[in-house]
Amino acid sequence: MFSVHFPLGPLLRAIAGRFENLYPLLKCLKIACRGVCLFTFVLCFESIGVFLPRISGLEPDDMLVTVAWNLALLVAETTVSMRIIIRTPMNGEQIDNQATLKSCPAGDDNCTNLSEVKRLQDEIKQLAALVRTDELTRLFNFRYFNQALSLEMERTRRSGQPTCLIMLDLDHFKAINDAYGHEAGNIVLRHISSLIKKTVRRLDIPCRYGGEEFTIILPDTTLKQGVRFANRLRLIIENSPAKTSDALLGIEASFGVDVYMKGSQLTEKEFIEKVDSYLYLAKQEGRNRVCHDIESRDDQAPESEPNGAGGTSI
Repeated sequence: MFSVHFPLGPLLRAIAGRFENLYPLLKCLKIACRGVCLFTFVLCFESIGVFLPRISGLEPDDMLVTVAWNLALLVAETTVSMRIIIRTPMNGEQIDNQATLKSCPAGDDNCTNLSEVKRLQDEIKQLAALVRTDELTRLFNFRYFNQALSLEMERTRRSGQPTCLIMLDLDHFKAINDAYGHEAGNIVLRHISSLIKKTVRRLDIPCRYGGEEFTIILPDTTLKQGVRFANRLRLIIENSPAKTSDALLGIEASFGVDVYMKGSQLTEKEFIEKVDSYLYLAKQEGRNRVCHDIESRDDQAPESEPNGAGGTSI
């Protein structure tokens, strides 16, 4: 942890000039910063050499929003040296603010602004969750997936720890929508997302990629481990039918898996396209299976699989 001192006025003017709709945040700052000329900007990071790629991986707009979000929570600090904490642990929680609302920063025992500031804090937290969450499945959304994958790939380039990516698509999902209606399809999607959330680790990042397609980012995971996980999830889905008002629907899914290693020259788009090509191969080879890099199949012991789903599955 380290501290960097910034002049407060120019930073606030820069943020105000960049975003016209940050009035609620700036209102908090006006309350918090009376008589304060400097603040302490603290970056917390899990290990040396990890924080820089996480910060630099953010888009400029996202970085300013992140700063504005943290500045709005300065009202909770009663000292001149105020803390802003930015962390991006691998479980997808991008911002961890340690500030708590204790007393008026201006020292007014009869301050009437504390309840309003607390309400604004709660609203900001809710909006921060909404902007990265898929409304139907409650998994992370496509926008957050792209941000998280970029950060994890940068982490791999820095630390050497592999990043595994899984893409899965529900088999014959259109037939379910046609036979039982779109509400039944939504029930299936929520059911699958629930199974995914129960199966992943806390550090994994499950996302809805679009339609009936999902992605899971597995940090610090080798290809062998990722394929084993994908096949376990495949079997869980296969043996966990979704219950609707009219029927008990059996579901199967096809998987593509690959790993990003230090030294790889793939961009985020190319990495996604490579994994998606393995997903397409799984569909072509009969569905309900896991496909991955053919060069790594020989060093992994195949398991017995129903419906002929062997070969490229583990």
